Amino acid sequence: MIVTRRATQAVALFCFVVSFLFLLSARADPAQCGVKQYDETAQVNFVYDGDTIELTDKRRVRFLGINAPEVAHKKKAGQPFGNEAAQRLQQWLPKNTTVGLVFDEERHDKYGRLLAHVFVENSESLNARLLTAGLAMTLVVPPNQKFLTCYDDAEQRARDKNAGLWALKSYQPQPVKSLAKGNDGFAIVTGVVRAVGASRDSVWINYDGDLALRILKTDIHYFAAVPLDNLTGKVVRARGWIYSSRRGPRMQIRHPAALEIEPF
Repeated sequence: MIVTRRATQAVALFCFVVSFLFLLSARADPAQCGVKQYDETAQVNFVYDGDTIELTDKRRVRFLGINAPEVAHKKKAGQPFGNEAAQRLQQWLPKNTTVGLVFDEERHDKYGRLLAHVFVENSESLNARLLTAGLAMTLVVPPNQKFLTCYDDAEQRARDKNAGLWALKSYQPQPVKSLAKGNDGFAIVTGVVRAVGASRDSVWINYDGDLALRILKTDIHYFAAVPLDNLTGKVVRARGWIYSSRRGPRMQIRHPAALEIEPF
């Protein structure tokens, strides 16, 4: 069989395109968060829930950058997908599994738990794996901001597929004006900003409704790239925990990752 030069070039081009697409898909894998080395390696003793584990030296580790739904605890009911997240993490982390820990700006939380981004063999991020499965959502608690882009990409993949949590009505954006009174707890809300103002210690983003978003001035430097002064009249989505106050429902926003400004 005679192979022409043009055919050879076509085959070479095809192989190049396939190789390029393969590399592109590998680079786009949200579970590969670009970690070069671990700050520490340790062995797992026990999985508490979807974002908390115990090491064999009895230190308890809270995964950074994500929040998994709660499992039932004492008299407190569990949240949807709480058991699924815990069970999946148990499958991934049998007793004595070695994990790599990458620390951020803060080493411990107020409960004394070790804070870390958690990896398994081949430098795969367990945080991102949970997000991709729709078994956790991103949660940035400054000053801890490592792997933010990686985690956002992983969560977006789950949202695009309505995977896990993102198939639930409670995780869809709720219009601010439809919020029921006393509707405390986690919510993703959307609405038109009526005004932006400031008090002695906070910047307030007031919706056309009862809800107001609060940004403490101690956190305001994280919002340097966000046009807070130009939000009036824009549609803004926010995620966080609603709490009641004398003046109505409030949601504290600590990082721009909790905000989406139109166009989405």
